[in-house]
Amino acid sequence: MNIKFDTDTIRKINVFEEITGVEVQDCIVDENSAHFVVPEEKVGMAVGKGGSTIQRVQENLDMEVRVYGYSDDIEEFVDNIVPADINSVEVEDENGEEKAVIHVNGDQRSRVVGRGGETIDVVKRFLKKEFDVDEVHVE
Repeated sequence: MNIKFDTDTIRKINVFEEITGVEVQDCIVDENSAHFVVPEEKVGMAVGKGGSTIQRVQENLDMEVRVYGYSDDIEEFVDNIVPADINSVEVEDENGEEKAVIHVNGDQRSRVVGRGGETIDVVKRFLKKEFDVDEVHVE
């Protein structure tokens, strides 16, 4: 899949890569934060010891920064993004559209959704870009 970025996002990716030395595979930027997907084995390098590297990125971008490891396995990828225990992720074809259902225990649901729906929004956006998933539900 060919992902296109606007100029501001490209600038943020360049700052991230320059400071961390880690290549970005995908990125979502919103008003107050930037979410970077990097090779799974490079997450630690991007974050740095005690979070020192990512702190420098945040200071340079003047926004909150999150780093996630990429996986070809949709369940593992969702697990890398969501700060909750996920039981499973099922992808179903409904009338020609891909729908992902994230199964969690009831007490973990709010962690998957996040404050104001922020976490689930990031999951939805990345799953659309990376796996062409049209809908995401949490059960």
